[in-house]
Amino acid sequence: DEMQQEVNSGRLGTEADTGFHMAIAYAAKNPLHILIMRNFYDYLFHGIRENLTSLYEDPENVEKIFAQHQAILEAISSRDSDRAYASMNIHISFVKEFFKNKKM
Repeated sequence: DEMQQEVNSGRLGTEADTGFHMAIAYAAKNPLHILIMRNFYDYLFHGIRENLTSLYEDPENVEKIFAQHQAILEAISSRDSDRAYASMNIHISFVKEFFKNKKM
């Protein structure tokens, strides 16, 4: 919802996107994941923010990312680890393919 609000207000949506990913790290209760995310937050998400600009320029991509995040959130909320894993793989593959194709 926050990403949608940011995009609707003319902002990019990256702040809410990074917040979503941090929330996932905390929800996983994996101390190593949390440590990595907290210690490298600025480094990781500065680069992500820079690169996401091109991803978010296409409204179709934004809608796909919203849907992917929603699927991840629903799977986690229902404690369905297999579906959460599959949903995360779909999301990661989508973003990875975008940047792979962008470089060509």
